[in-house]
Amino acid sequence: MIGQLRLLSRRIKGVVQCTRKFSEFLQLSPETSDALQHNRPLVALESTIITHGMPYPENIRTAVEVEGIIRKNGATPATVAILKGKVHIGLTSEQLEELACDENTIKTSRRDFPVVLGKKLSGGTTVSGTMIAAHKVGIPVFVTGGIGGVHRGAEKSMDISTDLTELGRTPVAVVCAGVKSILDIGRTLEYLETQGVCVASYGNSFDFPAFFTPKSGFTAPYNVLDPTEAAKLIDSSLSFGVGSGMLIAVPIPEEHAAAGEVIEQAIQQAVMEAQARSVTSKDVTPFILQRVNELTEGQSLQANIALIKNNADIGSKIAIELSALRKQKIDRNIKQDLGSNSQSSNCKIQVSSSNQIVNGKKTNLKRLHPQTMFDSDKDVKMSGSISTHRSYGTECSANLPEMSNGGSSFSGRPVVVGGSNVDFVTTIPRSVIPNGGRSNVEIANTMLAQLLRPDGGTYSGEVRQSYGGVGRNIADGLARLGCNPFFISAVGRDINGDALLNSCRHMDIQGVARPDGHSTATYNATLWPTGELMLGSGYMYIHGWITPDYISTFEETISQAPIVCIDGNISAKAIEHTCDLCSKYRIPVWFEPTEMHHARKPFQTRAFEYITFTSPNRDELRAMARATGIGDAVSTSDQRQLSEQDILDECISLCQHLVEYIPNIIVTLGKYGVLVFRDKQGPFMCERGNTTKMETALSAYHYPVCFDDSPVDIVSVSGAGDSLVAAMVYGIIQGYDPHMCVKAGLLAARQSLQFHQAIPPSLSPNLMKVQDIEKLMSWKPTRLL
Repeated sequence: MIGQLRLLSRRIKGVVQCTRKFSEFLQLSPETSDALQHNRPLVALESTIITHGMPYPENIRTAVEVEGIIRKNGATPATVAILKGKVHIGLTSEQLEELACDENTIKTSRRDFPVVLGKKLSGGTTVSGTMIAAHKVGIPVFVTGGIGGVHRGAEKSMDISTDLTELGRTPVAVVCAGVKSILDIGRTLEYLETQGVCVASYGNSFDFPAFFTPKSGFTAPYNVLDPTEAAKLIDSSLSFGVGSGMLIAVPIPEEHAAAGEVIEQAIQQAVMEAQARSVTSKDVTPFILQRVNELTEGQSLQANIALIKNNADIGSKIAIELSALRKQKIDRNIKQDLGSNSQSSNCKIQVSSSNQIVNGKKTNLKRLHPQTMFDSDKDVKMSGSISTHRSYGTECSANLPEMSNGGSSFSGRPVVVGGSNVDFVTTIPRSVIPNGGRSNVEIANTMLAQLLRPDGGTYSGEVRQSYGGVGRNIADGLARLGCNPFFISAVGRDINGDALLNSCRHMDIQGVARPDGHSTATYNATLWPTGELMLGSGYMYIHGWITPDYISTFEETISQAPIVCIDGNISAKAIEHTCDLCSKYRIPVWFEPTEMHHARKPFQTRAFEYITFTSPNRDELRAMARATGIGDAVSTSDQRQLSEQDILDECISLCQHLVEYIPNIIVTLGKYGVLVFRDKQGPFMCERGNTTKMETALSAYHYPVCFDDSPVDIVSVSGAGDSLVAAMVYGIIQGYDPHMCVKAGLLAARQSLQFHQAIPPSLSPNLMKVQDIEKLMSWKPTRLL
């Protein structure tokens, strides 16, 4: 039942990995990465102001001062620019200086990215280009001076800035001083309306500003009075998924508006000169700004700098309010989903120095060491209370076994890296089998194979939609058990992605990327009435977006984790990179193969050196063994004829070889339960290149599927294996006895059989009490080695 029916988490072979991801061209500064990882407010800044908008040294001086204003308010500035073919989000002072002095940079909008990136050139990003980059990494607020618009005479020239179309397609809020008076402001506002862009003036007036002047003669359709109101508008747009951007138009400060009339006269003269010199396209604005600065003897430049600084001040305050608002919503959703279960909050790990607060009391927090996991051969005894080689209370304890790690203390939560997908499952009804399906299982499947043929016919079946992906399921299980896992994955910006994330409201999904142009992974399975897979197909390309670069943005979270779980849906390189990070911080890794073809991935690199636990089923175990250079211990020609003892013998034979690579192997055996095989004296975490082998002390335990109460009705079998892994990881984190961890996993797997969802909604710490587990499974596992 357990390993045999993990069918929804299996994937078709030959999943095509996406090879050219945006992340290949992306470089986050440490400051930007840290802010994203910890959900601190960020403000995106464009770089054409530096490269094309101002002369040197005013450009670099203004850029530094603007970043300083944002930092002073409590947000993080993230200036976007392209340096040698790579999009940088967040620049160092040296990079800002390099950009300000480079006269060969390309003004880069959406259309220019392929050339600038492909030829490894450098460029200043426009409003459009900056919006794209900010949205890619999840920065919702962008501050600039002003945006482009509809040029005068556009009815003939069709000269319309791509800033406007970008606002219509990219959900980023742009805080600016409106549009320049050289443009057709009325038609610009009409075009923004056509593009579905919400435009709001900022302050006490509906007047739409015209860059150097607070009043353009046109009004904005909406108005916000302060940063809080602006943040609420942005949050509602993002939460509802409108899909378009938003424009917050901030008037220039009054003390600089007085020069507006002089500047306007200069603008009109500069426009005529541009026409006379046949200046066109993207060269128009830089020409006019430079000429106006000359005509006004620097007044326009000072006004330009003033309005940009003012926009930065207001925009950073909006970003701060938005960040606080979204954090409140996340906390509220978690409380709504988990608050009814008082045990959930008790099991969240909170650390202060070396002490942990559990149920209001301090306990010693010790670091997980996988060598202590599955070390004890002592039996679990019942004598009124539970007695093992460790002490346990009746409630969820969060004490972790000792690990030597230089005296460091850890305050993190488990991290799960893996796939998320929408499952569509068709089950052939038993009614198509003669005698109501009361035949022996093998006979029933044989009869169905004769009845259902690939002849183009339509057959009766029950179709259900559910939400899966091994990584998502494990994270779901850990969340329901109160462990508050951090989940790293990717879903598309589509209806399936919206529905999938909606099903994960009780989880921390801030590590789930939503790249543009990708569909959410889907999996379609057709099952026999017995629950066995007839055939399956999947569309999993988006999992290739979970790249080493993307995973690296969460390095600090990973460094604090008690354990990291990886599923086989991500690429071999991503698996290796995650294992490298875990090795760096001495974090145990649990690898869930997901299916037999993905099971080989750790052996395509040297990732296997850093994996502490793995949980294959029999097919996956064989694939892993073959990847290390041995064949099947038993012929696969007719596996159904194998007895339970034959299966155990084969698995032990394979594990004896595989344990040289991975020290803890948990083999799921379907109706025969679980086999735990480990090398208790194996190294904790080999350093790269260290091939030294130690003497082994092998052990093998068999845990049957056997409960001391009445059997349950099986509703679905899709998530039993993932529930088992989640509960075992929970047990490890809580410091449960090794045998109790496995029994907890079996209990969670049994719970999942009673629900259509992969992870049972009933899963909670209340089900994982040691006494209750022991009452249901009072038997002792059988030691086979």
